Amino acid sequence: MWYFISPDIFFGEDALEKLREIEGKRAFIVTDKVMTELGYVQKIQNLLDMESVVFDEVEPDPSYETVIKGKEMISKTESDVIIGLGGGSPMDAAKTIRVLYEMPDLEIENITPFTPLKIEKTTLILIPTTSGTGSEATTAIVLTKKDEQRKTPTVNIKAGADIAIVDPSLAEALPPAVAANTGMDALSHAIDAYISEWKSDFADGLAIKAAEMIFQYLPRAYKDRNDQEAKEKMHIAASIAGLAFGNSQAGLSHSLGHSLGAVFHIPHGKACGISLPYSLQFEAKEPEVMDLLAEFAYYLKIEDVAALVKKIFDLLTAIDIPHSLKKTDISKEDFEARLDKLTENASQDATAVVIKRTASNEEFKKLFEYMYEGKEVDF
Repeated sequence: MWYFISPDIFFGEDALEKLREIEGKRAFIVTDKVMTELGYVQKIQNLLDMESVVFDEVEPDPSYETVIKGKEMISKTESDVIIGLGGGSPMDAAKTIRVLYEMPDLEIENITPFTPLKIEKTTLILIPTTSGTGSEATTAIVLTKKDEQRKTPTVNIKAGADIAIVDPSLAEALPPAVAANTGMDALSHAIDAYISEWKSDFADGLAIKAAEMIFQYLPRAYKDRNDQEAKEKMHIAASIAGLAFGNSQAGLSHSLGHSLGAVFHIPHGKACGISLPYSLQFEAKEPEVMDLLAEFAYYLKIEDVAALVKKIFDLLTAIDIPHSLKKTDISKEDFEARLDKLTENASQDATAVVIKRTASNEEFKKLFEYMYEGKEVDF
């Protein structure tokens, strides 16, 4: 037995107006300082027909400590509506806070795909302000153990939102670099989903459509932040990709990307974007994956797998993301000193479970070395 999970999604211009219809006694808004400073939190509060409390202490790559602090705060409020506003970090924090609020005796480590979650007293609404993480459409959660320099992704079918509001007006203030990074996150979601061990027919079409839109609109949305059509299409494509990987799961590009983000603090989407072509070169050595990637390329009117990888590299060039780790600010000495940690993290990442061509520790290490130098994967 399989399943397909989706929140109720309201998208397009003025989608935020849906908030006027939400019924409840008190809303707990989970977000970050930037959303408060930009006035987005006030905008949400003005639309709500209820009291609200704001927890705006979520940091990039949210920690266990931050989420527990949010849980302690909401426990004093008797909230029955929880709103996650921002990028993936506030939305993932909101998901976790809701689970811990509903099940106060549960430890974060015990939120797994197999944990029976009892969600009864709250409505969860997720509102993305970046165009890439897709967290509003998934049941996935990614937190960070800062003391271990490790990200801990998990998933549970009860952890997702009840309602997602995908309003492109909230991405208006997105800087070009953030648009580039989050856009590559979305592309990684789409392609990882299509070749996942947990792939399904229900998600495949979404993965293809999301990738088609991202290849077409991401360069435009990056180069001209006044291009309204491109920004709207990217905001929608990110949620479509979220639905795809939320029901098939992310893969090798995320195993590598999570590790890079935790160890070197590279923005998540950028880390996954750099990892993506190398991960495909590695996985395509497995005949089944090669066939799937060839099929994926065919639907996108791309000649073959090699041309698909080249198209990804060309997209990185168009949005000013480097093709290799050595072109970032990671020195050779620092890279070599932390290579074992990178390898350990990637090999233990939850996304490694759904990779069709499983990588050994030695292969993970070589992948990072090839990514650093920008070498074509030949093993």
